[in-house]
Amino acid sequence: MKVKIDLHIHSTLSACCSKENTVNNIVNMSKLLNNRIIAIADHNAAENSRTTSKIAEKNGILVVPAMEITTAEEIHVLGLFKSFDSAEEFSKEIYESLPKYELNEKFYNPQIILDENDREIGRREYLLSVATKYDLYELIAEIKARGGIAIPAHIDRDSNSLTSVLGFVPDDLGVTALEVSPDCPQNLYDELKQKYILITGSDAHSLEQMCLSDCYLDLDKISINALIEKLSNK
Repeated sequence: MKVKIDLHIHSTLSACCSKENTVNNIVNMSKLLNNRIIAIADHNAAENSRTTSKIAEKNGILVVPAMEITTAEEIHVLGLFKSFDSAEEFSKEIYESLPKYELNEKFYNPQIILDENDREIGRREYLLSVATKYDLYELIAEIKARGGIAIPAHIDRDSNSLTSVLGFVPDDLGVTALEVSPDCPQNLYDELKQKYILITGSDAHSLEQMCLSDCYLDLDKISINALIEKLSNK
């Protein structure tokens, strides 16, 4: 069956994201857009994923545990995991190892962790959207070791992408899927599709930007395992 997905949505835990991207607002917008599977992919953090899942489940939407992780080379990679425990454990390890840059609220929104009623239950005081200690190959290995799948993010963009940093997709990278932005040039899309499964994520930093994604996958059933299996087999 054709299933509409958006595996790259930011919440209030991302400092560069709108304050309106609360967990309830994201679920409600996803319902309006007929998204059946979504992922809250905050920068180097997964603490809003589980709460979103509890709300989404009541609305017939599956939430995949996820993060958008920045490598040491400043390449963005989506990490999709099979369990919230695994994602949260890795998120904690990443946070503890990040350089401690105080969040300047003159330029950024606070990084807020929410409960099921969109009430603040915690904050991350240090800026999350910085490079981690993992290089690209190390990060992919870490995600795989935790039973997840690594997907280089928005690779057609001019910054924080695989192609903007390296200039190409290495054959030995060990990835089967790539994310492209909604405005990916058609010639590049056609070229990449010969070797990789391509998904389009909204990379939404506002509720309006969630409308940008119009991505579908053929899945036998709607489950995290089915999704990861599909994206792992090109």
